[in-house]
Amino acid sequence: MNLRAFLLLACLFASPVLSQTYRIVVPFPPGGGADALARLMSPKLAEIWKAQVIVENKPGASGHIGADLVARSSADGRTLLMSSTASLSEKNVHQFAPVTLVSASPYVVVSSIKVNIGSVPELLSRARANPGQLTFGSSGTGAASHLSAELFKSMAKIDMLHVPYKGTGPAVTDVVAGQIDLLFAPTPTGFCPTRKREQGCKRSAPTRAATRRTNSRALSATIRRNGRS
Repeated sequence: MNLRAFLLLACLFASPVLSQTYRIVVPFPPGGGADALARLMSPKLAEIWKAQVIVENKPGASGHIGADLVARSSADGRTLLMSSTASLSEKNVHQFAPVTLVSASPYVVVSSIKVNIGSVPELLSRARANPGQLTFGSSGTGAASHLSAELFKSMAKIDMLHVPYKGTGPAVTDVVAGQIDLLFAPTPTGFCPTRKREQGCKRSAPTRAATRRTNSRALSATIRRNGRS
């Protein structure tokens, strides 16, 4: 499953005008994939538009609070939404105009070092031996991080407990601290805790990758080799 981060405008798109201020609203807390992308893009957009570009985090309700804020803003092209599909629904999608696909990242599953799971077979074995005991975080109910875990559960016929967060950032913090066992996340976010501080990651944390890709055929083969299909 891919994370698809979109840049959207409320209602209408207007060409940037000099000396104006633009907002990129991220409907998740700092530290997640959409937040990182927005902060990477904002300096370049400010340079191109010759205007101030501000990134604002408005988390809550799986991204819908920030999305609603953008939807209610003036249709002048100065308020943008940087988000995954989690913040869009059939009720609000008509209020936005798509601008561009910014990112499509493969998902990985990472585990807290405290649970001592370092591979998919180990994860499956532990989950089957302890139904409903392993916990996994997500950036919110219905978000890609939640749906990817539910897909994994369905394919493997296992039961794990879902713990929703307001965004990927807080979920990463808790898997690092061992408050939750697992996290299904975009590659940049999922691998960030495993990197060293000098490589630009804020956390040099005790997590390990259980799988480096979510190719459906490879995952199905792994599940079949471990007793269920």
